[in-house]
Amino acid sequence: MKPPSAKTEAVTFLCSFPDIQGQLKVGRDGMRIALDVPESDLAAALRLVLWRDRVLRITVVPSE
Repeated sequence: MKPPSAKTEAVTFLCSFPDIQGQLKVGRDGMRIALDVPESDLAAALRLVLWRDRVLRITVVPSE
């Protein structure tokens, strides 16, 4: 079976900003973002571990 191409790979999961002061850290070189992922979406979010050496394009859409 052929692996999916980079254009068809995607991970979708729900998350929220943690209730901590350091949820968004802005520095000279960019920004670091902390997210809380509920147990129900953990399996999907863990797929990001496979991509830790890749540049990711992130789209954020508020959930209803």
